[in-house]
Amino acid sequence: YDVLCFTQDIQRIQWVDIIGDDALELLISYYSDCTSDGLFEVYTFGDKVEKIYTNTFNNWIFGILEKGEHGKLYAVLETKSQEGIRLYTIEEKDPRSEFKTTAKAHLDLNYGAESIQIGAVNASQNGIFIDGSVGAHSSVTDIVVRNHGRLQSVTQNSEGINETTFKPYYAASKDIDADGIIEVPFMSAAIGDEELTMYETSWIYTWKNLMPNGTWIKKAVTVESYGLGTVRVPEDWVPYLAIENIYHANNAIELTLIYDNKEIREPMMTFHLIPSENFDVSAYPGGVVIEKKPLYVVLLKVYEGNQNKMMNLTLEEILKSFKSEPRIEE
Repeated sequence: YDVLCFTQDIQRIQWVDIIGDDALELLISYYSDCTSDGLFEVYTFGDKVEKIYTNTFNNWIFGILEKGEHGKLYAVLETKSQEGIRLYTIEEKDPRSEFKTTAKAHLDLNYGAESIQIGAVNASQNGIFIDGSVGAHSSVTDIVVRNHGRLQSVTQNSEGINETTFKPYYAASKDIDADGIIEVPFMSAAIGDEELTMYETSWIYTWKNLMPNGTWIKKAVTVESYGLGTVRVPEDWVPYLAIENIYHANNAIELTLIYDNKEIREPMMTFHLIPSENFDVSAYPGGVVIEKKPLYVVLLKVYEGNQNKMMNLTLEEILKSFKSEPRIEE
């Protein structure tokens, strides 16, 4: 077929059997010069490639809500009304049948959903996770599950507001500990940053699972650095954890974790991201290189002091918990 628009940005690609013929269809959405919304298209692959559906959606996901082999397929589609309100249409489909609309929801996401995914809420239940913006920076997470044959949000209160999952900045739900269950992030300011502006504040992320009885359980705690990525820290550090981020003019980045119990304030460790062309290991006595790429080096320096003994800190545990997601392009 003829390509009518030039692609600017591919949003998502997914393979799903939406027809029910045991063959996978290609689902793709992208932004183009033809529309301000994303174009959503479905292709089949038989004797020839055929486009069988197209529409405009800002966000979407297809997946199975029920556990088991014969669960129904659900589609979550984000659209705009004439007033610009974001609407989330949930449609369900039995094998070899058409989709039918089962629910429509206005989630009061002023700027729309940044992320929609379907996955495990806990060991016994799948759900739809919608992470979206409600202000210039802030966001909420909404979780929709199938309960006694009906779809319902398990995070909204009686007034339809997601107070529990409110976050001062956007953060997407994800399986942070690779156990097959999606965790929801909660944010709190590091020690000493409570009175700073949102931009100046260093945030600690506590990742939690929602249990069938409605309680949240903690699964992991991380510190996020815009340059270094994610550093996982033990939960019992949080009451004493201060953070210092320093961004140097030469693109070097320092992330220092500090022990602070109001009587003692001493650095525990510093992660350095250093451009390779400027790296000189002798300038970092006692440092350990934990990642080396063509454009940068990640080096860790652990400080000796009483605070390390109090926190049962070992280099082996730090190296095991550190996960680098550098933002510098190769």
